[in-house]
Amino acid sequence: MDHLRRQFSSEAFNPPALTPSLVQLLIFILIPIFALSLLGIFSRPVGSLASVWPANALLLGIMARQPGFTRPAGWLAAFSGYLLADWITGSSWDKNLLLNLGNLLGVAGGLALVRLLPGGLFPITQKLGILRLIGVALIASLSASIAGIFVYPYFWNGTPLEGAIFWSVSEFVNYIAFLPLVLTAPGSMQEFRSSYRNRRQADHSMLYDLLPFIAFVLLCILVSVVDGPGSLAIPIVALLWCGLTYSLFTTAVLTLIYCFWTLLFVAQGYISAYAHLVSWDNLMSLRLSVSMIALAPLMNAIMAHKRLQQIDKLTYLASHDGLTGALNRGGFYKAISDQVRRKKPHSFAFMMIDLDHFKQINDTRGHAAGDKVLATFVSRVQEKLPSNAILGRLGGEEFAVLLWNLPVSDYHRCAEAIRYSLEEEIKLDLNSDASVKASVSIGMIHGSLDEESNCDFELITGEADRALYQAKEQGRNCVVEVSCSF
Repeated sequence: MDHLRRQFSSEAFNPPALTPSLVQLLIFILIPIFALSLLGIFSRPVGSLASVWPANALLLGIMARQPGFTRPAGWLAAFSGYLLADWITGSSWDKNLLLNLGNLLGVAGGLALVRLLPGGLFPITQKLGILRLIGVALIASLSASIAGIFVYPYFWNGTPLEGAIFWSVSEFVNYIAFLPLVLTAPGSMQEFRSSYRNRRQADHSMLYDLLPFIAFVLLCILVSVVDGPGSLAIPIVALLWCGLTYSLFTTAVLTLIYCFWTLLFVAQGYISAYAHLVSWDNLMSLRLSVSMIALAPLMNAIMAHKRLQQIDKLTYLASHDGLTGALNRGGFYKAISDQVRRKKPHSFAFMMIDLDHFKQINDTRGHAAGDKVLATFVSRVQEKLPSNAILGRLGGEEFAVLLWNLPVSDYHRCAEAIRYSLEEEIKLDLNSDASVKASVSIGMIHGSLDEESNCDFELITGEADRALYQAKEQGRNCVVEVSCSF
């Protein structure tokens, strides 16, 4: 299953781990840092620091995912983005340099812990992923607070302790809000679509899937009209619902929106219930509370993600053969039934395949050799069949293949390709020259279907089985074709 393997193309969002090019530095570091720094600068209340500052979390997330950007060129590109944003908005050079050196100090501290963690920070879904996230965010925040000790008294006439607390709390909430978005972003558009399809219930309407998001929006609006210090926790119910319904990335996006909206609207006085929070200690308490609220839906989404992974794994094991990876009998007939139900083919070919003298291989070379032959056969066949072909192991050394909507000549060519797949001897051991020769007999039935045709696969299987029996009688290692109409 594709989603059991590990908005942008794969090469785009996950560039090479080698030294990045100038274009990659511009696209992934300098321009995003510049844009997000501007966003943070414009979120500053008059005479204060930014309400939100996503640039540091973005930089830490990208460098955690792609260590190639941690080279000096990556740090220089990031520093340039920070400086440019402050410069065009009129910051003095001393404030510009000191504040942005503090930004880099925080990111460097977080990355130092990432390098010490076995497996790093990406992906966030790994074991203890949420604790790793909290730890990295905490170390990055405390590292940034070193700058606050010196900068806060110098520019805002506060105490060093106030500077350390202000920097660490503000940075912590920004990392908790923005870092999961970077760590859960799909590596490709195909991965994004696959994630959406896997989470969406096939029997649910689009409106049903939108209900958690609608609830989230309505509860956020409710916050602005409900009085009381606990009103900001109201959307948490909808966010938990979103974590159970949507992908981890989508949940991270919605959690980010909640944090951004809360911090910005409270700082600007748009939420009347919090307009009185002008004191320094109340503001720190609010920001810390928002970060704790943001963790709940993320933890919920990660647990749901892991549960779905386990369900997917069990589903895969229930429908696939453990030795060869081909569909087992139940999975094979379910797959062809689903295919016919989704889009009825106008032509098809059904093959019954049997490995010749397989018992003799087991008896003379051992069952390990027999297993090697089966696994190698499936591997070679999968390379030769069209991507939409359905291959199943029906039991023992017997296999079946369904092809559809191809010219008859292509059906014949595929059957011969399967037969020729065992022309080359199978090496039994990488450390020796021992090998075994095998062959297959194939019975194939092909035909056309009209709209009123009934795809009776029991009948089709019986006809293909008889063709296979004829191939055995004709000396094996051959294909017997039968054309039928249904």
